[in-house]
Amino acid sequence: MFRTAISVLLACAAITLTPLTAVAQSEPTLSVDTATGKPGSKITLRTGCDGGTYLTSSAMDIVKDQIVGHSDEHIFIKYAGTVRDVPPGQYTVDLRCVDSATKRETGRTSIKFTVRGAKPAVLGRIGEGTFAHTRAR
Repeated sequence: MFRTAISVLLACAAITLTPLTAVAQSEPTLSVDTATGKPGSKITLRTGCDGGTYLTSSAMDIVKDQIVGHSDEHIFIKYAGTVRDVPPGQYTVDLRCVDSATKRETGRTSIKFTVRGAKPAVLGRIGEGTFAHTRAR
């Protein structure tokens, strides 16, 4: 009986003294102001992470614009993106959140972004009796 009581006390002490190594993290958030764009288009992206933010995409150049706020769980950052000259299609925008102190990943999410092709040129028709020319300046 005495050994059982000591074992229970030691087990309780071990549980009490064990450091919390994994703290529940909130889910990261990622949004774009539009889900499609053509090369050269300006896109606004917004993130919410509980630490450092790494935002990447092969479809656009992305630069940090400004910190727009924070909560108990997130730091909210606005980014400016410019769609790269890439073939039309669907691309992924990836967000990875990292704990600033430990450099460990705390969350990850992604969204799809569609790059559209440039609009085809509209050709006019020259009517009878008219002509078009260009002149060097």
